[in-house]
Amino acid sequence: MLLGDPGAGKSTLAQYLALALTGGLRSDGSLVGLAGRIPLIVELWHYAQPAWRQQTFAAFLAHLWTTEGLGLPLPVLDRLLDEGRVLLVFDGLVL
Repeated sequence: MLLGDPGAGKSTLAQYLALALTGGLRSDGSLVGLAGRIPLIVELWHYAQPAWRQQTFAAFLAHLWTTEGLGLPLPVLDRLLDEGRVLLVFDGLVL
């Protein structure tokens, strides 16, 4: 969990991490422990909307894929999650 004030760069760091993982690992060994993981950033402000209060998280992820082209198709996501190959990054959690 990364905590910080608004504007401190938490979302930017999440996006950088996702970009770094999709672009390959650096030669200095950075992020080597995350090799083979597929990053998926979930912006929680979107999931917190009233329309999703009676829906499952899986339905939300399916919606992101079918309407916005974000994420992965659910069968693929389920398989990758079962294999431990997805790095889920939740952005915008308010404590």
